[in-house]
Amino acid sequence: TLPEELRPLLPPADQTNFEYDGHEDSGIIQAKFSAKPAIEEINDWIGSVDSGLKSSSKNRYFTSSTNLFAIDEQLLDVFVQTLLNRASKTLTHLNAHFDKYNSTIALLVKDESYQLALLDIVAKFWKNSNFHAVLTVRLLEKFKIVDSKNIVSWAFKAFEKEEDLHDNFSVHWEILFSVLARISSDIDLYNQEIQRVRGSEN
Repeated sequence: TLPEELRPLLPPADQTNFEYDGHEDSGIIQAKFSAKPAIEEINDWIGSVDSGLKSSSKNRYFTSSTNLFAIDEQLLDVFVQTLLNRASKTLTHLNAHFDKYNSTIALLVKDESYQLALLDIVAKFWKNSNFHAVLTVRLLEKFKIVDSKNIVSWAFKAFEKEEDLHDNFSVHWEILFSVLARISSDIDLYNQEIQRVRGSEN
């Protein structure tokens, strides 16, 4: 246990920026998570006209079997923020929720514009914690929900609107630097492998 006199030296606790506390749709989604249904049921339910969610499309729906796409940014925002809020207790919780729900998120962001909206949501939710924002984006990459090209594009589009970034500006930079560092590392590894193969052929 950390001695009491050392506690003031700790960095401030990371805080989330959850915007849907008490929101009706968020409560419905939270209850659905708590019921622990099979992931296929979640995937069929979230975009269904019968979901009971006021933010969902009333005219179209998708299912995990047909993949008919119908979602709007409002529902995406509510769903992802509710998921992140539930997953924000510990890093273990964050990883576990992405392990379970990555296919649901992927269904919601099939269109590239929704992938950019998803990155906005992550940056907004974790605006007080660059570390958690970067980690969440890494998970989005790991599960192939968003690719590095779209992450870089998203960051530069945000920089073009710098006046709108305010507190989120550092989050965008951290995410961009992390992705570029990983890409650079991958290129170095590929080059090393190419040199190794060429060396073995001589």
